[in-house]
Amino acid sequence: MSLLKQASRLASSRASSTSPTMTDHTAWVTSYNILSSHLCEPSHFQACETEHLNQRNRIKKILAKLTPEIEKKSIICLQEVSRTYAGDLHVYFAERGYHFVTGLYGRKFNDFMGVGTAWPVDEYESLNVNTKKLADTVKWGKEPEPGLVYNSCTRVLSLATWPLRQVTPKSFWSPPDDPW
Repeated sequence: MSLLKQASRLASSRASSTSPTMTDHTAWVTSYNILSSHLCEPSHFQACETEHLNQRNRIKKILAKLTPEIEKKSIICLQEVSRTYAGDLHVYFAERGYHFVTGLYGRKFNDFMGVGTAWPVDEYESLNVNTKKLADTVKWGKEPEPGLVYNSCTRVLSLATWPLRQVTPKSFWSPPDDPW
């Protein structure tokens, strides 16, 4: 039985549970957005003390926050797991009898952040692990052809920006990534 099927079969409301231990009818699932290590700049989070935004300080606080969930044998879902934090999280979970699987799909600026799921190996069996992005499972088809309005706007914009393009680096004008 897959992890999600077992969790679904066993799930009951956390609020209705009176015991902090796993029973044969309760599965606890918790989710945190841990904020990528590369997206917590003091210039962006001006109301926060700089020491709280430091990568090493933050990972310690994140791990401390996860400890009560480990004690409850929760399934733990994490968002914005960066490549920098993934290693620390793997070690942390392994030392506590958990599997931790990541799907890192972001870009360099966010340290290739993605998601991670951890579960206790003594409670759940890994039968299948799939780390594909949802977008990779869809056949997108052929890129649409630009129409008359698009072509006209492109020409006008090109003429209007020509003087500026003469004095700025070429890399500034490179097109964004093409999803097609």
